[in-house]
Amino acid sequence: MDIRSIFDLNRLTKAQQSILVFVAMAYAQSLALSLVVGLTGGYESRWIGLGYLSMLIPAISAQIAKAATRKKQGTVGWGAFRLPYLPLALFLMPFVMHAAMLPVAAALGRLQRADWLMTGADGLYHTPPERGWGVKTPAGLAARVALNAIVAMIVVSTLALFEEVGWRGWLLPRLIDRMSDRRAVVITSVVWALWHVPYALSGIQHLDGVPVGLPLGAERFGLRAVRRGPARPEATSSGAQQHG
Repeated sequence: MDIRSIFDLNRLTKAQQSILVFVAMAYAQSLALSLVVGLTGGYESRWIGLGYLSMLIPAISAQIAKAATRKKQGTVGWGAFRLPYLPLALFLMPFVMHAAMLPVAAALGRLQRADWLMTGADGLYHTPPERGWGVKTPAGLAARVALNAIVAMIVVSTLALFEEVGWRGWLLPRLIDRMSDRRAVVITSVVWALWHVPYALSGIQHLDGVPVGLPLGAERFGLRAVRRGPARPEATSSGAQQHG
């Protein structure tokens, strides 16, 4: 795509117009949602729950781009779920993120320890009242944490599917059609990373004890798959990293 032609929409092809509309709509919705949360208290805002809508924005933007340019919708890469990739999708990015973030957070003195994860004098775990878990034995706490992780993984991965339909299933294949695989991956990763900046600054993606921007720098920049495989393993990875 010739950067000089961006300012002359009439010189752009339908495909180029649809890509620009997609990116513009995704960024506009990201900014609007972040302003609502950021101006009403950030991560303590009463509207913080709206942050989950952010994961629907890429899929919505793809539909807007399709309608605005009247371009026929192509494939989003549906196919059989590749089970060999499941462990990689579940554990790779959470591991990379924690390996990158924890040492830096500790060096900055921002690493916090949850006191309730230490047993009391009675040998039991006294969880915070707001969690509603009560007092747990070691086995009971392990089971409760595992259940919480599994349910959260399912919910967040389902929402992440809509995000990956936009980035992995819609934008990346269209860029690959017009440039090299490597360049398409880099551009998609940059657009994706910058799209998350308003969420980090507004508090939507707030993490206690972790400096703003550190999670963004530790995430999967440049690690998107090049092949036009299904978006579902990528959604699982996205859900794992955002819950992890």
